[in-house]
Amino acid sequence: MAQYRKSESLASGEPEKRKMSAPWRRVARYRRSIDSEGGETKCGTEGRLYARANTHRKWKRNRNRIYADKANAYWTGYFSSRPALKRYVRMMSGYYLAARQLEFFKGRSNSGPNTDVLADALAIAQHHDAVSGTEQQHVANDYTKRLSMGYVEAKELVASSLGFLAKSTSDKDYKKPVTKFEQVVVIYNSLGWKREDVVRIPVIGELVTVRDSTGSEIESQLVHISNNSLGIRDYYVNAYLGKSPDEIPKYWLAFFASVPPLGFSTYTVSIAKGGASSVISRLHTTEGTKTGTIQIGQGDVKLIYAVDEGKLTHYINSRSSVI
Repeated sequence: MAQYRKSESLASGEPEKRKMSAPWRRVARYRRSIDSEGGETKCGTEGRLYARANTHRKWKRNRNRIYADKANAYWTGYFSSRPALKRYVRMMSGYYLAARQLEFFKGRSNSGPNTDVLADALAIAQHHDAVSGTEQQHVANDYTKRLSMGYVEAKELVASSLGFLAKSTSDKDYKKPVTKFEQVVVIYNSLGWKREDVVRIPVIGELVTVRDSTGSEIESQLVHISNNSLGIRDYYVNAYLGKSPDEIPKYWLAFFASVPPLGFSTYTVSIAKGGASSVISRLHTTEGTKTGTIQIGQGDVKLIYAVDEGKLTHYINSRSSVI
């Protein structure tokens, strides 16, 4: 601010002593002079001629002004470049927060897994050429690799911490029935307020049921897993393990979970007995019509897509008569 006032006082001084002219002391005056093509009384002849010369000037496009290290590799687009890396940094930031909290609950171990590697990777990813997406490809790969290494170590910490918390409450837990299959799901909430959301886990069989920490059975639903999701799963299993998965899940087991702030909730998934099990959602297949459209929806709301373009063309709500 002091430098600005000093420059302002110099600009408002006597021009004959400085041997220089300053027709515009404010940006707003310069803008008005261009819009009005200048004026003899506002900024003098010099400003009028300059404004007229630049008002109708045609600027040539120069693509070489955008920095690029090779063809189709431009260092630009801070808000749109590398959306996958931006999403990865955001996910790891939330995961790091939860891991730090769980690390405190269990107790930090200098020899065992901790959150230091993930913290360093996230700190490096805050560089103005990292999360912004303006780095070269091999540099972006290095950022991603560092985040992945930190996540692998933090994941071990989270698993052991959640197991420690679940074990500490096992004495207060209900008397569990003896079953051939039983999976305890521990859900942790790192936020400072209560969270209620739908949880999905893959399962193989159909006869499954979900119980909360009190032993009460809760409502759940089985949703068919799409072939595209299974294909992606097989691809990454082969890429990292070098073999195909032995068992293929058929359904997503979805149930409503409620977790207290900065706390956790436990749910038990087991084989259903006595005929009671999760509700299986219906699987509907759609076929294209002669008009080249696909209609999705069985109730009041229907969506119509164009087969060739893959775009939503019509939205129909028969209840509110909206088309």
